[in-house]
Amino acid sequence: MITKIRLRLLEDGRPQYIIAAEVGVSPARISEYALGKRAIPTHHIYTLVRVLGCNVDDLLGYADEVDLDAFV
Repeated sequence: MITKIRLRLLEDGRPQYIIAAEVGVSPARISEYALGKRAIPTHHIYTLVRVLGCNVDDLLGYADEVDLDAFV
């Protein structure tokens, strides 16, 4: 299963370190969020929503079936 935040990061196309800088966290922290290893604090959720141009539902939970080959 893939997290919705990871899918959104893949769809965005920018390097994670760029997004991390805009959010104000380390690239490692963004990776932890994307892999589901760490819960995303509320203030980071709203910053990610702004940076990624999406809504909260686009970031929380796991994605349904996804074709990851589309991102290679």
